[in-house]
Amino acid sequence: MMYVEQDQQMVKGSLNQQAYTVLREWIASLRLKPGTAVSENGLAEQLGMSRSPIRQALKQLEHDGLVVTLPQRGTMITKLHEKDARDAVAMRILLESWAVEQMRLQQLHPDEHQLARLLDHQAEAATAGEYNRFLEVDSQFHACIIAGAGNGKAVDLFDQVNVSILRVRAWTLRRLKNLADGVREHRGIYEAIEATDWERVNQLLMEADDELLRAISDMKATEPDLF
Repeated sequence: MMYVEQDQQMVKGSLNQQAYTVLREWIASLRLKPGTAVSENGLAEQLGMSRSPIRQALKQLEHDGLVVTLPQRGTMITKLHEKDARDAVAMRILLESWAVEQMRLQQLHPDEHQLARLLDHQAEAATAGEYNRFLEVDSQFHACIIAGAGNGKAVDLFDQVNVSILRVRAWTLRRLKNLADGVREHRGIYEAIEATDWERVNQLLMEADDELLRAISDMKATEPDLF
């Protein structure tokens, strides 16, 4: 009996995580747009699950700040907040700059094999026009660089900060005429890391972050209903 209970618990945890992962991706990719009302029943039907894992996923997403439950209105996808997005980019700048400096001072290095694999995956996603996959790999690429400093807490913090940026990044990717432009950006960073040119790495990361800040302004001006 003990083994059956453990197996059931594992399946339950797995379903909760699956529901959370899918719904987070739908929100990040703007498939579920800010301000959209969602229900446990509707989401359960779309995902082919019971309401229980959906309920747990929505609780986690509310903790992330991606959904909110309002009296007499139910659960809704949160609107974007310009200040939150800008604060998140500022934190990403601090994390990346700190990580690059630590790698320079301590002669540490990101996992180049992992970065190369991520570049390959990103190129494949670009060729196939798979925006969601591209977005996921984009986040993993930046997380891998920060992991090079050898501080797991910094990676955890990046993951938290990144939640507030994902929807902005998704919006910018949709506006790219060619996703290969994003691959070239990351390839330049990878080549600078290979050459241990930390000044160049930092410069390229800063350029990417500046682009995010501009995107926040463009996004609000173009689609104010998302805010």
